[in-house]
Amino acid sequence: MRHPIFLLSFVLLSSALGLSACVQGGQEPNGSGAGLIGDRPDSGVCGGEAVACFMLDSESCDVADGCSVVGACTGYAARCGYWRAQGACEAQVGCEWSPDDSEDGGSCGGVVASCDHFGDPDSCSDQLNCHWELFCGGLATSCEERPGDDCETQPGCSADY
Repeated sequence: MRHPIFLLSFVLLSSALGLSACVQGGQEPNGSGAGLIGDRPDSGVCGGEAVACFMLDSESCDVADGCSVVGACTGYAARCGYWRAQGACEAQVGCEWSPDDSEDGGSCGGVVASCDHFGDPDSCSDQLNCHWELFCGGLATSCEERPGDDCETQPGCSADY
């Protein structure tokens, strides 16, 4: 005698297999075209986990939806007191030269502008210890928000047909 759970499992499995044989190409048996994977058999489902923008290199960043290459001035600007010459002092944003009778002929004072104050590569590089960096910023479009036929262009996403 067979166990009743075995028979129930067999019946359920047979039913599932029979149903899947009737549903092909994402269409219901009546041909209405409204299936589990979309209205078009070739649309597919986009799945996976989109790679965060900050993890992408410049080339991948350019093609990823929601991401873009951006630049920023980073580093720690040298404090004004570091400078011993008038020209070097005055070249730093926020620093001022005060002439006096000292050996150097004056002193540099003030509050130097932080590196993130500068919005372009030229002004950034003029500030000592600041440098311009390119990185990928933004918020990557999730895989689920992409159509199946355009899924693979988003890093980390893959189409399931």
